[in-house]
Amino acid sequence: MAQSGKLTEALTDLNKSISINDNQAESFIARGKLRIQMHDIQGACKDLSKVASWGFDEFEPWIQKNCK
Repeated sequence: MAQSGKLTEALTDLNKSISINDNQAESFIARGKLRIQMHDIQGACKDLSKVASWGFDEFEPWIQKNCK
């Protein structure tokens, strides 16, 4: 339960960071990875697809495997 609370708190922080600056790839990458840990595959697909469109190709294999 404590781990879940920390993940939720981290997600809240990342959401705030992205709301302030939505062009920061590092925040989207961190949130995408966090969403994977939280089993939010749809959310992770959205975040990692966004950074892949910005040229971060290292996420393409994961996106192709997990996103529809």
